[in-house]
Amino acid sequence: MATGAGRVALWLGIAFVAVVVTACAADVGGGAGDSSTSVESGRFGILRSSEQLVELCLEIADEPDELRVGLSNVDTIEPFDGMLFVFASPGNYAFWMKDTRIPLELVPIRPPDDASADSVDVGAGELGAPISMDPCTSGACPRYRPDFAYAQALELDDGRLASLGLVPAPGSPVEFSLGSECIPAAS
Repeated sequence: MATGAGRVALWLGIAFVAVVVTACAADVGGGAGDSSTSVESGRFGILRSSEQLVELCLEIADEPDELRVGLSNVDTIEPFDGMLFVFASPGNYAFWMKDTRIPLELVPIRPPDDASADSVDVGAGELGAPISMDPCTSGACPRYRPDFAYAQALELDDGRLASLGLVPAPGSPVEFSLGSECIPAAS
């Protein structure tokens, strides 16, 4: 995984309790990850429903190599809660789990209704339904593609959104916003 401004984190807290979560790779060209890179900070990802506020400490992937590698070749997403993928423009991107050893869920982030088709408002939007993705360490790996265009996506431990009680349902959106820098919990 690459270093630099592209990798940042976000903390997780439900009600008054802090919690922690996870991430994979976008199909933008394939590649192998380097799990030895140390990231010291990230950005807070804030999830809001009508009843809850949750903060996640997220690693950010926004450079081509980071988007391509994602969470490949890692055994855990710790110390972060997950990874936020930020694409240059909205599209219907496919994710795959090539060389990913942990089960993850992909949570696409719908752009705000007032967003222009050619710009990305980083850290704003509404969560789409999570897609479970199985590890794939050999052979042909399936592609996972949401059914709408998006410019950002979260990768978390599989089932994490449901465990937080934040599975998006029609008529009760879960909003996403990006907050300030965070320091991930020690693993």
